[in-house]
Amino acid sequence: MFSVNVCLTTPCPRNSCACHESPHRAFCKPRQGSGMFVAKTRERRLRTHRQHVYELPEPSCMHLATTSLQEFWDKRQKILFLGSGCLLYRDRMAWSGLDFEILPTPWLNHARFLSACEEVGKDYDEMLALLSSMLNEIHAVDRPQSYWNIILGPWLYHLIHIYYDHYVWLKDADAAGTQSTWLPKSVQSEPPMDYGQFTQWSSTDSWNLRVYTHLLRNMKCDIHCEERDTALPEFPDIMTPEPNNAGLSKHHRFRQYLRRCLWGRNSVLLSDIIIRQSALRYLQIRSLLRVMPWVVSRQWDFEPARNPHEDRQRLATLDVDTEFRGLLSGALPQELPRLYLEDYHTAQAEIEDVAEPAAVLVSGSGWHGHERMKFAGAEMRLRGTRLMSVQHGGSYGVKAQMPPETHERRLADRFGVWGWATKRGKRLANLPRLDLPATPYKNSGESILLFVGTSHPRFICRFQSSVLGPTWQEYYDWQ
Repeated sequence: MFSVNVCLTTPCPRNSCACHESPHRAFCKPRQGSGMFVAKTRERRLRTHRQHVYELPEPSCMHLATTSLQEFWDKRQKILFLGSGCLLYRDRMAWSGLDFEILPTPWLNHARFLSACEEVGKDYDEMLALLSSMLNEIHAVDRPQSYWNIILGPWLYHLIHIYYDHYVWLKDADAAGTQSTWLPKSVQSEPPMDYGQFTQWSSTDSWNLRVYTHLLRNMKCDIHCEERDTALPEFPDIMTPEPNNAGLSKHHRFRQYLRRCLWGRNSVLLSDIIIRQSALRYLQIRSLLRVMPWVVSRQWDFEPARNPHEDRQRLATLDVDTEFRGLLSGALPQELPRLYLEDYHTAQAEIEDVAEPAAVLVSGSGWHGHERMKFAGAEMRLRGTRLMSVQHGGSYGVKAQMPPETHERRLADRFGVWGWATKRGKRLANLPRLDLPATPYKNSGESILLFVGTSHPRFICRFQSSVLGPTWQEYYDWQ
């Protein structure tokens, strides 16, 4: 299913308007027309919406379909689909004539959503502590938990959120009286190479079916799982090679040389932040080259290890205390990226030549997807460099639940934001948005307006205060 992210709403401050009575509490509907008419219409929509969302199907013997892969649908029975994301529009001729029901998403119930946010937060803290200890033991190092938080954090919290979402969906399906489901007899157990490949895989049906297969085989439920000889489709290799930085200009390399000579450890390095060139030149001149962009290639210079680490299966033996954490630990051998286990020492040796002495390292989106920069930042912090994050998304400071913001605030010694730092924390600082043009855009007089839409994944990748995965249709209905 392809969803277009149409901006039908405007963000509102947390808990500041009546629209927070709706299931979609992260948004505020624009006012239009007569206030009394709009209020009555909205209440009528919400009343109908709530009745539709919160009622599970009556218990009956149904076949469970977890993804859009039709090879694992038993079309001879009544089917219960885990959300509308299983029903692709391009396949409508195949499913429109079936006898089926769609399981309502659990996350339109705001109490359940907030409970899930709290639970995954606790799970993250526990799993990070356990993984940090085990990886220190496996790699024979003594890194603090803050070090592993920088490297593992984005992958770990996404993994926990996805698995918890799928776990709750299956619990609801079991409560709805689902009798059976089809699973692949064998699944691809190869772990992703790094966080980037993990994010690519996590949006595919084949990877999500692997998650459902692991959960159904190991969790407590009454759903009968029948294994099929049909092989699970391979995960697509859609990684895009990143350009190398071998083409840096002679002027840039010369300025870096001057910075090292003039400032040494007192330098301020900017990596992976969006900034207009005029603002960057201004910072360099006013700081006498103390503040400089730090260009780090995203490409590793080594070949990834081909053989699994001898201790990879040990990841499934973490000492956990809940059923869900046990399921999560059992999945780690097939989910922990190879970069953090098989290739860790090779990557660390390469980073020794990349990490530079500096007073401050500043980044934004790099703290999530730039693996070499994360490794370098974690190592530089051990050497005394302070880390700073700068806001790079408009939802920061607005949405009540925003895991990327939480992660950056957790790892950074200082967090630069766009005007909402007041009384939000001592480590926050208001900064201008450096990517905006110095002068406003002028209207060219053209009457054509270009609309640029975005796609949204059918599967939940994290719990945040916005439309999640299969809730788009309900959101449009509410509008």
